[in-house]
Amino acid sequence: MDSATQVETQSEFRLHQLQLQNFKRFEDITLTLTPSPKIIVGANGSGKTQILWAILIFLRGHNARVPSSKHFDSTEFNFSGELQDLFGDRLFVNQYKAPHTLVHVDARDKKFTLTGTFHDTKYHHKANKNVVLQYSLRDGLLHDKPENHESLAPIRFAFMPPTYQWGDLSEERLRIKMFLTAGVQHLRPRLFQAKDFVNDGLHHLGFQATVAAPNKDGPAIATVTERGATLDIGACAGSLQKIIAILTLLYHLTTDATINAAQVEALEKKIAHDSNTFKQRIFLIDELESLLYENVTAKLYDFLVSTCAEHDIQLIVATNSRAIIDPRLKTDQQIMFLTPDGKAVELTDDLPKDEQGRASLYPILDALSQVKSSKPLLVLEGTNDQAFYSKYTTLGQHFHFLTTSGAVNKQNLSNILTQAKLKHVFLRDSDMYAASPDLPTAQARITQVVGAPVIYTLLPCIESYLILHRLLRSTDVDARRAEVVQALQQRKWYFVSTFRDFCKESKQKPPPTAAHHCEPEGSMQRSADRLATMTNDDLSTFSKGDLKRICDICKQPIVNEKGNRKDRASAAADPAADDPDAFTVTTEASTSTSNPATEAAAAPDSALSSDPGSDEPPQDPASDFDSSENDETMAMVDRVLADSENDPDVLWNSLIAQLTAKATSSFDRNNRVSFWTTYVSIVRGHDLMPNAAAVMRGLERQHLHPAVKALLADTEQAVLACLC
Repeated sequence: MDSATQVETQSEFRLHQLQLQNFKRFEDITLTLTPSPKIIVGANGSGKTQILWAILIFLRGHNARVPSSKHFDSTEFNFSGELQDLFGDRLFVNQYKAPHTLVHVDARDKKFTLTGTFHDTKYHHKANKNVVLQYSLRDGLLHDKPENHESLAPIRFAFMPPTYQWGDLSEERLRIKMFLTAGVQHLRPRLFQAKDFVNDGLHHLGFQATVAAPNKDGPAIATVTERGATLDIGACAGSLQKIIAILTLLYHLTTDATINAAQVEALEKKIAHDSNTFKQRIFLIDELESLLYENVTAKLYDFLVSTCAEHDIQLIVATNSRAIIDPRLKTDQQIMFLTPDGKAVELTDDLPKDEQGRASLYPILDALSQVKSSKPLLVLEGTNDQAFYSKYTTLGQHFHFLTTSGAVNKQNLSNILTQAKLKHVFLRDSDMYAASPDLPTAQARITQVVGAPVIYTLLPCIESYLILHRLLRSTDVDARRAEVVQALQQRKWYFVSTFRDFCKESKQKPPPTAAHHCEPEGSMQRSADRLATMTNDDLSTFSKGDLKRICDICKQPIVNEKGNRKDRASAAADPAADDPDAFTVTTEASTSTSNPATEAAAAPDSALSSDPGSDEPPQDPASDFDSSENDETMAMVDRVLADSENDPDVLWNSLIAQLTAKATSSFDRNNRVSFWTTYVSIVRGHDLMPNAAAVMRGLERQHLHPAVKALLADTEQAVLACLC
């Protein structure tokens, strides 16, 4: 099975959960460590290594209470002299003061508690059995109820820190009870048994290197031959030394090696061999990618996953390597994220897309890594947005700003933040939808879908506010407003296409008349304008009901190419009366009785008109409807009208007409603000002001134009209202 998709569904011998209370930086946190493999990711300083240390301490304390373990201790036990062996950190050289660093600084009783939950029934009588380990700086490892340990069997565990140096032979530690970790230099004696496995692993990974460890009981000589040159193992490249150490530890966790180790320990303790000894095996690795190229990291991780699965070894890796994380995007249950404020988040939802449109975990990781306070989060679209709202609003006093790309999936990110119990609000660019009367309703729809408040800007983007400020402060720009309006036509394509994209995001279907491909200037107008110029083939695509409804709402004057006024429905029903070359619905209708388009086009006028020779007023067919039918009909018409008003083509033309009228009329202060506000609502701010960061550096908050301040104040109040 490919390691990128290999996730176990059930395994008996697993440490399922571990609760940390007052351990290192963690006051109280519960971690789910299954399925295997489990990948722990998080920003620097988030506590990934401390989590691995907690697991090590728990497993060491677990075995200290198991009589069949060679590390059993029935007396006071305080980890003295062992922490450096376990972790390999120079901090623990002082064996008496070292344990003090494990307790949370605010712990009143100077005690930490680790509570493990197991899946197996053989070791712990029943599934989900909890094993509690308490450690006091004063009393050492505390004894809990004896029955909690009566069924325990030793767990075999190994730990690999970010690097390992084999060093000089004279520095090798040769104590009998060394742990199966790479904390300190002591692996040479273990290499003799592991050398064949290590060499197979090196060849599998593509290394042209061979390890030799010829002496079983004599000096622990170990050499590496690479490309014909033989060196002492301590003189090899750091990356190769690390890989050999990993493979050595892995061998001693394999099935045959653990059976042999269990038999040796039983012989040393002069007890009968228990087949359950070391059935549970755990491999912990910190920063697997350290010293390694990405392709080597990926190959090594795949090898570890497949080998651990083969030998039923629980694998837990702390990493931020893309080479490890990215291939596992479809199996994100493997991944646990640590936030900088000490929360563990299981990434179990569909992943968002990055700026290149690829599914990626990193937008979420980048976002969560920014969380550094208990304030609610305001999720913005980038660093420029953060600088803008920090400088020109007071939102920074109430929120911690969190930046993502505009393309990040808000619903997925919100789910992750909710899992982390982080209150959050999205503040997003409305882009061209800022001009839509539907913006408040769309905002409500998107908020409902996302599951968290989403506020959209009243202008397209932050650049739009800066552009509006400059336009309103300018004394000369008003004289050129007619030219500015004329130049807008080339921007219609962007307006319409972006508008439709927003419609899709808000789960609103584009208006039926907007279904055709949007082209730049020169494309046919839709709705009644397009209906009046349709051919017979075009009309045949409408159902009778649809065509009737369109004609019903288009009973308004139009001007055809010859300047004659005529209502839209009549133009659709009888276009040839004005332009015989347009299309031949009327002519064909005289020779065919089965054309649905001609029947539908003729229906509106005939249905609403009376006999020409009668003095009776026209009868409205709606008078025959019952009230419910009439209400449904009116609701249908309201929807059609609303779609038409929010159609990007129709809206664009309406806004251009407004701007044109204002550009040729008298220009007082109110007209001026309205004109330029409408203008910036339909142009792409990034095009007109690509240097927003530089503009912000030279513009202080108090100098913003009052109209711009008012728009920002409205948005600020809308965001703050989400906290209530």
